[in-house]
Amino acid sequence: YAVLLQRTGAVREALRLLAEVDPRAVPDASLYTAFCHFNQWNYREALPHLERYLNSELSPYAELVGRLNLCAAWLALHQLDSTEELIEKHLDKLEHKNREPIFNIGYMYINFQRKNFDASIDFANRVNLKFD
Repeated sequence: YAVLLQRTGAVREALRLLAEVDPRAVPDASLYTAFCHFNQWNYREALPHLERYLNSELSPYAELVGRLNLCAAWLALHQLDSTEELIEKHLDKLEHKNREPIFNIGYMYINFQRKNFDASIDFANRVNLKFD
């Protein structure tokens, strides 16, 4: 029910309900709490919930979802070093066809913010990104 509230914009009510759920018993409660903070553009508040989620027993797919969202939060907060470390750790694990675009875009964004334009272009060419 809290997820439906979050998705319809009733974020405060969703947060109230999610606060009643033990995230050790239901790790998804941490993920959905982070999503509520995303809805409020409060990425810093989402970080501890994403980290708690990622410290849970998760399937490989659930871990990828958590890491993608952590990457998105760090990018929104311009935490370039943290984002780069996460991206580099996971880029090599994923086959190109399965790689999530946020990792590619994040890596290029980091180099762009650092004014390392050649590295952005080289990376785009290496992963065969198209700019159509």
